[in-house]
Amino acid sequence: SLQPGEDIYPSGNDWLGRYLSWARGGNAPLAFHFWSAMTLLGFVCGRRIWVPAGTQVYMNMYTVLGADRSAGKGQALSAANYLIEKVNSTISNVEGPESARLLNVIPSDATIESVVSFLGRPPGGVEVDIDRDEEGLVTITEPTRDAVGFLPLDEMATFLGKDVWNITQKIPFLTSAKESKRYRKMTKSNGIEDLNNL
Repeated sequence: SLQPGEDIYPSGNDWLGRYLSWARGGNAPLAFHFWSAMTLLGFVCGRRIWVPAGTQVYMNMYTVLGADRSAGKGQALSAANYLIEKVNSTISNVEGPESARLLNVIPSDATIESVVSFLGRPPGGVEVDIDRDEEGLVTITEPTRDAVGFLPLDEMATFLGKDVWNITQKIPFLTSAKESKRYRKMTKSNGIEDLNNL
């Protein structure tokens, strides 16, 4: 049954209503499941769907579920993660071009450098074009792709870290990368990483 104030959330037979019906249970407020579902929609839509509002407004979301311990935040996140894992499991069993459409889930213990690397490369690997010119020089070209990823964090404080240096590196990255068409970052392992359409 609905808790007071939860009648505002979709309950129909559309995707969102079915998701909320499926995810309901336990002690997580319906609001946590609603925002987890909206985050999933934004993640899956990536830069393919936007609202024209003077500029293109995408469904990029940084969703933070704030509440006391044991309030159901982890339960709502687990439901969203479960659905992503099921989708990726189904996609990875498909041969051909569909197998390259895995959803890009970034490990929650990622550093900024690894977040950039995950956003810069598809989860199933990169297929490259190799060209050789008349002199025998090889050019390797990676296809341009949108830098879209899902970073499920149990605790924001764990991601940000305790020291000021970590926080001063991560917050500017998150804010400047939010709606950038292009973001460039130097990484130790891969050199310059160019992220397109964050």
